[in-house]
Amino acid sequence: MSKLRELVDQANNTWAPQEQPFTSSLPVLGPVIVTMRRAWNWMSTKWYVRPILDQQIAFNLTVVQIITEMCTILEQQERTLSSQIRDAEGMIISADRDQASLAKEVARLRHRLNQLSGSATSDLSAVREAVQKLEETLDARTATEAKDADRLL
Repeated sequence: MSKLRELVDQANNTWAPQEQPFTSSLPVLGPVIVTMRRAWNWMSTKWYVRPILDQQIAFNLTVVQIITEMCTILEQQERTLSSQIRDAEGMIISADRDQASLAKEVARLRHRLNQLSGSATSDLSAVREAVQKLEETLDARTATEAKDADRLL
């Protein structure tokens, strides 16, 4: 993006042509040639070249303004996307931590379920329900996080 900005800055500095003075290095006739050339250029420029040049200058200025605005919009979009990427990375890290925590809790509850396998049916049923709810929560979070990650990226 910095190369684009450099080019836009260069265009901003060069959109209007600069008139170059006519000179001659001839020792005797040089000043006469310069005077005659200036008079001729003034006449031809005033009535013919100047209106065309004014149109070109107006066009150049418009193009430079459009490109400058587009560059500004691109820079803003780049900043926005960078911010969204950072946010998405943070969400992914947080989701990974939550998923790891939930997986540990599921493992702990499974272990507890195995320990209680000889206990009363009502206790076993309650633990199974808790494990099932945690697994559903884990599955739902995993699906939601995958959708969020796809949407953000």
